[in-house]
Amino acid sequence: MIPRQLILKSPAHTARISILLKLFPSAKFIYISRDPLRMMPSTVKLWKFFDFFHGLNSSGSTNYLQYVLTTFRAIEDAYLRDKPLLSKKNLIELRFEDLIADPTSSLKKIISDLSLENLHMNRAELESVVSKISPNIPELYALTPEEANCINEATLAYRKRYNYT
Repeated sequence: MIPRQLILKSPAHTARISILLKLFPSAKFIYISRDPLRMMPSTVKLWKFFDFFHGLNSSGSTNYLQYVLTTFRAIEDAYLRDKPLLSKKNLIELRFEDLIADPTSSLKKIISDLSLENLHMNRAELESVVSKISPNIPELYALTPEEANCINEATLAYRKRYNYT
């Protein structure tokens, strides 16, 4: 029987690295950065959807962009605090744009950098897997100049760190 690995995909887990390492000491992490001018509007849309369909008493006065930026800063601060707990053998950082542009090479890099060679997949098998995945290219959102400026100011250090300048 091939051993199975648990894979969790949740941006909120980025703020739980120290807890996850206590529970799973050999855990491996893939951190995917994304252009804030595309990520923030997408996340605002998500929270509006959640509020509309799952909110009990939405007043409609929520400043979703400020909420998303505040949450983003808290998660990013926790990630930067806990990142030193991770070695190069259990963390890889990728840009979303690079992953979408060349998923096969990105997957090969993940497998190699995280020592996941036990997956025993050659390039043809990886390409077969990738070909079955429909890329979810996020839509573009129209931002007002004020919104773009707010996002750029709030994410300045992040944009510099991941080369979104």
